[in-house]
Amino acid sequence: MIARELTRIASPGTFSENAVVDNRKYAKLLKSIMENVNCGGIIAILTPGRYNAAYFEHSYLAEMTDAVLVQNNELFVEDNMLYYRTYSGGKTRVGALYRRISDEYMDPLCFEPSSLIGVPNIMECYRAGNVALLNAPGNGVADDKGIYYFVPKMIRYYLKQEPILQNAPTYLPFYEDDRKYVLEHLKQLVIKDVAEAGGYGVLFGKDLDEEQLERLKQAVIAEPRRFIT
Repeated sequence: MIARELTRIASPGTFSENAVVDNRKYAKLLKSIMENVNCGGIIAILTPGRYNAAYFEHSYLAEMTDAVLVQNNELFVEDNMLYYRTYSGGKTRVGALYRRISDEYMDPLCFEPSSLIGVPNIMECYRAGNVALLNAPGNGVADDKGIYYFVPKMIRYYLKQEPILQNAPTYLPFYEDDRKYVLEHLKQLVIKDVAEAGGYGVLFGKDLDEEQLERLKQAVIAEPRRFIT
């Protein structure tokens, strides 16, 4: 959004002369969604903190949606209600929380016990219907790189149509035939770890030496569902 605002200043004709979809209402739409699902209280955006690569985005969205930007140590659950600790030492109920944290780190008492960025018992509060979590736990499945493999199949199954845009040739080692092809052609493929994001976990077979290729091969054999090529 900021890049587009700067572009409008530096090159006013870029958007007026090209059919680019306008995104300036995004923050307003996000705010309306958060308010629509609000269970009673303020709206807030949960960030892992300023060392997160997307922290600027978190703070910008909080400013644009009139939401409170919070970290986990500013939130607590009491009587199945989620509260924000105010600077004066009081507490304010949170009714809708836009989380920028993965499911597994949200609640150390429910998911990953070693998480230091989650809020203990927030899932109990969510189950009780006392706070709305955006996006709802489980929605991250759509961000799994492994889903990319199935998109053409989903179009055919749900829409009864043929995809207009074709996938790049894609292989999922979870399936035996694909795994066989991947293991035989590692040197020519780009291999991605489905659990990684932001450019991490991407390997180019052509850049790996024989020892690295062998380690990758063993990793694919051991955890075929973990990779996509």
